[in-house]
Amino acid sequence: MTAVKLTIHTTGTGTCSLTGKEGDGLTVTFDDGTLAESFLS
Repeated sequence: MTAVKLTIHTTGTGTCSLTGKEGDGLTVTFDDGTLAESFLS
């Protein structure tokens, strides 16, 4: 099993980068570079 490191920048409401749906979530950056300051709900 591989650990995933991420940084949480902010919390709040927005449009999810993966689903396109509006909701509560986090703006995050994954250390592996797959996402950078992306909002996830």
